[in-house]
Parts: sequence; structure tokens; C-alpha cells
Amino acid sequence: MRILIVSWYMPPFNTMGALRVGKLCKFLNEQGHDVRVVSCGGLPYAKTLALEFPEERIARSGYWDVIALPKLVQRIRVGIGGGNKAASDEAPSTAASSPSDDAAPQRQGLLRSLLKIYETLVEFPDGMVGWLPHGLRAGKAMLRDWQPEVVLGSAPPFTGLLIARSLSRRSSAPLVVEYRDRYFEDPYHDTSKLQAFRKKIDRHIENWWMKPARGIVTVSEPWAEDYRARFGLPVVTAYNGFDPDDFPLREDRSFAPPETLRIVYTGVLYTDRRDPSPLFAAMKLMGDAGKSIRADFYGADPHTLQRMASAHGVLDQVGIHDRVPYADSIDLQMDADILLLLQWNDIKEQGNVPGKVFEYIAARRPVLGLGLVGGVPDRILRERNAGAIINEPEAIAARLAQWQDEKRKKGALPLLPASVRDGLSRADQFAGVEKFLASIVAQKP
Repeated sequence: MRILIVSWYMPPFNTMGALRVGKLCKFLNEQGHDVRVVSCGGLPYAKTLALEFPEERIARSGYWDVIALPKLVQRIRVGIGGGNKAASDEAPSTAASSPSDDAAPQRQGLLRSLLKIYETLVEFPDGMVGWLPHGLRAGKAMLRDWQPEVVLGSAPPFTGLLIARSLSRRSSAPLVVEYRDRYFEDPYHDTSKLQAFRKKIDRHIENWWMKPARGIVTVSEPWAEDYRARFGLPVVTAYNGFDPDDFPLREDRSFAPPETLRIVYTGVLYTDRRDPSPLFAAMKLMGDAGKSIRADFYGADPHTLQRMASAHGVLDQVGIHDRVPYADSIDLQMDADILLLLQWNDIKEQGNVPGKVFEYIAARRPVLGLGLVGGVPDRILRERNAGAIINEPEAIAARLAQWQDEKRKKGALPLLPASVRDGLSRADQFAGVEKFLASIVAQKP
């Protein structure tokens, strides 16, 4: 098949979206398909992700940053007020003020509101809309001497779906949409009146770009069921999975000494939604026994993490590290005693299955999850006896004590059996996508 993939994210930029799309391109290329990609260059991410697909088949365009003005105003405001951006985003300034400064909070609040209105009005369908003319130009140039049989638009960002829709029409190739995350139904959107107004518009926009679509790829069955009901289209579910080349079945590991239980988390935090506080509370509850537990975080905002750990009195047991290249994150996962999975403990999280679930399983280390009990990640972990979601500090403390005791007796927590990974490789998951695309191509217009 001749397959055109439109995706803002692509290696070497180190993001989970780039990882999935890059691995999909690698798989389809290895199956002998003629794959071309329209993507974006110059993104503000570390270029530490291996590109396993021919660069000459990627058209990387530029983009306009449509929120450059709000960013500039924010930097100026932070510079005038002192401190750093992270602090200013999370809480009002705590700098001392004089009576003449009484109006400052009102001015800052007004400015913040104006910036929010600006972003809400300009970001259609999202903040990467400045990629639209550039991506279209790159795609049209590609179509001058090559024609796809199917166009796959992978989102987010959802601006890519507008580009994919246009290139599909231009080439008369059927459009398939991949939802790695939700659009107007995204549970992480804020709930302000302004956002509620915007969501009504977003639903109409989504219906518009989906109108010519012939099929949908998504990452969980709950989402697939919803898309089938909403759009009446065939849908295939493909987990993010893992690449066995990245996670070799090696037995040699560099675990912490038997007297230390080391927990590792690789990723970002969201206050109230990806929050390790129950773990910190459990460590505190364990008293002296809890002092032999160390939790290392790689890539989380240090200010947020310090505040959370300090609130529970365990900051000296928490390691705060910068984000690391993907290959290094794999080594960290392989050598951990316990891997920490963070999700939102809300029914809205039901169909969200982060790629980290499959990385952790591939590493064959026990998983401690915080989040929605009964959600898809929880079911995957329990079915494979790879871990579970536990939210109560008392229950977490009890489970940590069990792991401590087992490690002291055995010297190390045993690896999960290799069979825990069965069926979850990217090849296993993407084979379904390949078959799905072929079925779309085989249909008559």
C-alpha cells in the first residue's frame, strides 16, 4: 500500500506521540509498504528519540506559533513580577507589596483573563493551527509526483486532521483518522464557562473533519465504542504497545541494594490528575520502615514535586531528576524495583491507556498504579498479574511492606515472567492497523 501519514509529532523529537507514530512508520515500512510522512520540524522538544524510518520520506515543514504574543506577554509579566514562570502559573505572586500595589492582583487577573480569551478564540482547532498552511504546502508538494492509496491523520494535535482531510480530498485517497487522545471530549479540558462555550463549537468542528472519514484508529476499546456510536464508522483499537528491540529479555539488572526499595516514575505530573501524593502519604505512614523507600522521578516539574513531597515530610526520600532520553528511561525502568503509574482517579479516565503501561510491562517489573480502579490500565495489569491500581495510603503502605519483605529475603524482587508481554508488542498491535488500512483501500469509493 501507498500510505500517507500526517502527524505533527515524529522522531527525533522525544514525545509519546512521536514514539507511537515513529514506530508505526517503522512497522509499515518493514512490511513493505510505501509510507510517506508530512510532519513538522523545529519543535521545542529534545531531539533524543531514535528515527527508525528513512528521513528522505518525511516532509518536515515549518509552523507559525499563534500564541507567541501571549507567551511574550507572560514572559514580560513574569520578568516584571520576579520569580519564574512555573511559580507564576500555579499561584499568585508571593512577593512583598506596598499599599500602592493594591491594584496589581486585579491587573494580573485581568491580563490572565484576556490572554485566555485570546487563546480560546485563536486556537482552532488547537494551538498548533499555525502549522496548517505550512503542512498543506509540504503535503501538496509531495503529491506532485506521488499518490497515496490511503491517508492516515494522527492526532493530537488536531490541526493535523485538517491537513490530512485536505490531502485526502486532493489525492482522492480515503481518509482514516487516528485518535491517540480525545478532542472535544477531552476530560483534561478546563470547565470554565468560556471553555464550555468553546466545546460546543469544537463538536461541530470535529463533525466537519470526520464527515469524509472512512475509518478510525484509537487506543482503547471504550473510546472505540464511543466513536462507533457517534460516527457510524468502522473502528480498530491498537494499544501503544512496546518494541521488543527496545526492551530485550535480559536477566541482568542493576537493582538497588536489598535494604532499599526503589520506585521509579518517568513522566510529567498534573496536580489533582497525576498526583503521587497517596504514595508519599503511605511512605510517611510506614514510619521508620518507610525511610528505606526511595522514589525517583524523571521529567516531572521540580517545583510541583517538591511541594507535594514536602507536604508529607518525605522530600529527603524523593529523587528529582531532569527528563532523560528515551533509551535512558528504558534502562531506568528495567533497573527499578517498582514502577509507578500515575493516572486520574475519575471515571472520565476510563478509556485512557498511556503508553507507559506497556513500557512498564515490557520492563517486567511490578507496577504500582494510582488512578481509576477498573479502568483499562488496571484491568491489563491485573489480568497479567503485573500490578494493580491502589489509591488508599494504608493499602499502598501494606503493599510496599510486602515488597520490602520479599526483597530483603530474596535480595531482589523477581522479574515478571516473559509471558507477561505476550500480545502487547507494537508489531502485534500494528498488524491490526495494517489490516484495517488494507480493508479501507479495498473498499469501492
